[in-house]
Amino acid sequence: MKIFLLGVKHAGKTTVGKFLAQISGFSFFDLDKEIEDRNGTSVRDLYKNMGKSFFMKEEAIECSIISKGTGNSVVSTGGGISDNGEALKIIKGCGVSVFLDIPFDAVWQRKYIWIFRITCFQSRKKTAPLTAKQLQKNFTICL
Repeated sequence: MKIFLLGVKHAGKTTVGKFLAQISGFSFFDLDKEIEDRNGTSVRDLYKNMGKSFFMKEEAIECSIISKGTGNSVVSTGGGISDNGEALKIIKGCGVSVFLDIPFDAVWQRKYIWIFRITCFQSRKKTAPLTAKQLQKNFTICL
């Protein structure tokens, strides 16, 4: 059995997928991570440098690879997969799809926290630890 988790960005597909795989004994696949591993670059760079249509083909290829695999698995998809008709066709043909429907407020809160963490991480890589003033600026920007 293949279980594909769909939902908007920050819906919790990877978190739920890992948990579901752990309690069920299924294998876990993060579609974006599989694409990154196969292409040797981040999803962000792949999308930026190769374009949307190339990335969507990569999603469909990876869905096909996973669908042909043996054993039970849980797959977290990327937030934009609902725009990829070819990938959805593969998902529909090989497994169960579950849409994680969460309130907008929860998505916004998760996005806010994620943006703040990335901003802080990038700032620490370039300079000394963030000052209180820098943190305040980051919070203002993220709101």
